[in-house]
Amino acid sequence: QELSQYIKACRNVSVPQQWIGSSIMLAFDSEEVPKRGDVRNLARVHIFDWGRSELNTPAVHDSLSPEEQKERHQYWGYYCTGVAFLLFDLVSLYVGRYWYKPEAVAFSLWDKDKVTNDDLIGVCTLPLIGRKQVLLEARPLKTATGSPAKAGGLLGLFRKETKLEVSVEPVKMRSDSRFETVWCASAHGTKNVPRMDALSPTDAFVEVATTSDSNSELEDIIRQDPQYLNHLRCTAHRTTVAVDEGAPVFNEGFEVGVLKKASRRELLDAMAGILGKDATEEQVMKLFPPSVKDLDGTGDRQVKFSELCFPLLQRPKN
Repeated sequence: QELSQYIKACRNVSVPQQWIGSSIMLAFDSEEVPKRGDVRNLARVHIFDWGRSELNTPAVHDSLSPEEQKERHQYWGYYCTGVAFLLFDLVSLYVGRYWYKPEAVAFSLWDKDKVTNDDLIGVCTLPLIGRKQVLLEARPLKTATGSPAKAGGLLGLFRKETKLEVSVEPVKMRSDSRFETVWCASAHGTKNVPRMDALSPTDAFVEVATTSDSNSELEDIIRQDPQYLNHLRCTAHRTTVAVDEGAPVFNEGFEVGVLKKASRRELLDAMAGILGKDATEEQVMKLFPPSVKDLDGTGDRQVKFSELCFPLLQRPKN
């Protein structure tokens, strides 16, 4: 809500600013669990670090040369687009985790790399619908191409399936909870993790993400286009990294669920400040699709969102 109000304030600035290197901080107190109802008062948006910035006024702007005015438009475009991207990421995370009723949960095992992109070891999925008790399963992992993930053996022979121990448990909520339904999805131990690094064991971690796709649909989508895993990563919970562990054990759980109808009003009110009118759930669903199969694959959703935030902004060409 604070960030959407800040975007409204930026949108109302009469002349472009040149805020170079200034920062935005999302702050919250994590030292102790706050009292119920106090959480929203502990989150803050701060803008700071004005060392290379200037406060432009209409009088100053009119006195600038065309080249200097163009420069202000350019850097103001960079700044406003960055703020819009930040809000997009926050709303995407919130909607992706808590807006839609999840039907399946994906557990993906990764190898952490410092210099290059993380390497996918394998992924498994579990249905959430109908889960009424804790069920610990050692699930075989599949690579991005749909083939079984394997490790060990000699010269490619006698390799064993890589498995991840996972569980899903319904969580009983208080009657005044903002959530309709909640599960705890946990990653436990592993079996036969392949060595992904040449000089050391794998630096493994697990990402846990829910989706409104059914379990079978999710498996088909990942097999047909592994790039959809990137969409799941945007809203995933992540375990700690088990550094140089040949058989990593995590034993970490994450609560996943769906908000009650009444609890969605705050986000809709914040989005109304962006859209300039009352926001509806249908508009949110169009901007942030409930399923990976609903992504149209055209254009950049971040850019489209920034254009909604700043429809009159003169954007830089590069």
